[in-house]
Amino acid sequence: DIFSFSSPIGSVCLVLAKGDLSERCLKTIEKENSLILAGGSGSGKTTLAKGIAGQIEDAVVFKYVVSDKSSIEIAKEITQFLSLAQKKLVLIIDDANTKLKAEQIESILKFANEKQKIIVVNTRNSFFSEGNLEQHFPNSVEHISWPVICDEVIKSILKSETEIISYLDKNEVNDHSGERIGYSVFDHRLNRIAEKYAKSTDSVWQFIYMLGGGLTKISKEYRELQAKERFDLILLYISIKQIAKVEEGSDIDEIIALYHRNSILKKNAAPGKQWMREKLDELCKKRILVESRGRYKTVHREFSNAFIETAYLINKDDASELLDEVFKDLVNAKEIMILWSWLKSGKANDYAKRWSSSLTIVQWKSLTGET
Repeated sequence: DIFSFSSPIGSVCLVLAKGDLSERCLKTIEKENSLILAGGSGSGKTTLAKGIAGQIEDAVVFKYVVSDKSSIEIAKEITQFLSLAQKKLVLIIDDANTKLKAEQIESILKFANEKQKIIVVNTRNSFFSEGNLEQHFPNSVEHISWPVICDEVIKSILKSETEIISYLDKNEVNDHSGERIGYSVFDHRLNRIAEKYAKSTDSVWQFIYMLGGGLTKISKEYRELQAKERFDLILLYISIKQIAKVEEGSDIDEIIALYHRNSILKKNAAPGKQWMREKLDELCKKRILVESRGRYKTVHREFSNAFIETAYLINKDDASELLDEVFKDLVNAKEIMILWSWLKSGKANDYAKRWSSSLTIVQWKSLTGET
């Protein structure tokens, strides 16, 4: 269920929402009648909210997902529901701050009482005034991040080791950069791979994507993006930059600028910012990209590396054009040498060899000396 990347069903949320954080949240909502779960996209807030709500005795759980309606309409619907409800309930308002203003959320939270408990899921990286809301309800706020929940997530995962290995094998996705999870002498234990990804991911969804064999799905993703207005080149550009500039994301202006210089993309008019944002957000929903403060990068740098290799193997010329943007600008010595160190021993090593052999001894010494 967790590898499906949809919100887990209630019974799974109950299992996952165990541990110190969950107990602290339960105490908060029992005392304050409201709970604000604040954190970045993909941090596990909604899953935690459902798991906490399900532990409140004799309460019916409702989840309200904000829509494209105006904030006034949304606030009116929620307050009418709370005014008319007769049963003991827990209301989860998912992604509340993406549509509702701080003062509207504050008005809704005033309806919270012993029989009507409210959980607000507050996606902080898309809300610029979250401080006001959290300052007005300081006793109701819990900040959710990967470092906070990491140990508890891994503990839950390891309890189901046999089932996870069976799932990975059955779906032919038990490949983690050449390492297989299993019980034979040649396999790696689940705890080792889990700890490896825990250290190199920023959110629970990035962690689950990588653990669930995300790298094995790249060829399929590449073909799909290639068929959709050559969006494979956009993801390739993001991947190259993410590795060369050490986890730096790409903003929309940088991506659109690519349409003015890339030989394939410039055949069509450069798209508008809104169109590009919608396309990038679609990939975020598929857990391929993550967005933070208006910048986009892939779910993991190993994903970026594997996508570069796939693009190079399938379409060498197109991939080389984007790689050349980094490798032919010798001023950026650090970016060049970082990207070269990733490519030289992988499936795109042909490019790395051709590039390094094209350098003079003086150029090579200058690059290595500077880095």
